[in-house]
This record gives sequence, C-alpha cells and structure tokens, in this order.
Amino acid sequence: AAPGRRVPAEVVDPDRLADLLGPGHRTALWALVATVDDVEAADVRSLRVLLEAEEARVGVTIELACRASAVAARRSLAPCLTVLRLVSGDLRVDRAPSLLTLRFSYDQH
Repeated sequence: AAPGRRVPAEVVDPDRLADLLGPGHRTALWALVATVDDVEAADVRSLRVLLEAEEARVGVTIELACRASAVAARRSLAPCLTVLRLVSGDLRVDRAPSLLTLRFSYDQH
C-alpha cells in the first residue's frame, strides 16, 4: 500500500511468493492497486489476489468485481494493464459481465 492509503484486498499467498516479485512487477501491481482505488467502474473492496507456485514460475490471479461492466473497468485500467503486459509478457484478461480477472506469471528467483 502507498503511504497513507489502505486498499482492502484479500491476498492469498501462503508460501510468501510475493517476496519473489521483481521491481517491475511490484511497481506495476502497486500502480494497478492505486488505480483501482480511484476507478468508479470497479469495486475496490472486492480485490482478490492469489499467488501460486507453477514449476519455475509464480502464477498470479487478480479478481475484481465491476460496478458497471467489466468492459468499463478494463477501459479504466488500460494503462496499468499495458504495463503489466510489458513486464510479465503473458498477461491474460478475462471478463465476465461483472468480474474482471487478470492472470500473469513471473520467474521464481
């Protein structure tokens, strides 16, 4: 969280895999969380982050409920999604009518 800001989120990371995040992924995730806090199209209280070991990589799933539509939320988050796509190389964005799901991975170092 940024100093002075608290974003409610459920983080599932029993193996502390987030400790393996490099500076690019860490910065991109921080920007996404900060942006979600300011986006009217998304419900920041629904933010859920799941980290799972996948052989030599860590898989990250981020779920976010949308107030209006997943399309509107995705449009609002487009700059952050572009950065995540650049640093991860494998970002997938799935949208259901009221849920936006982001999936990407990073190397375990």
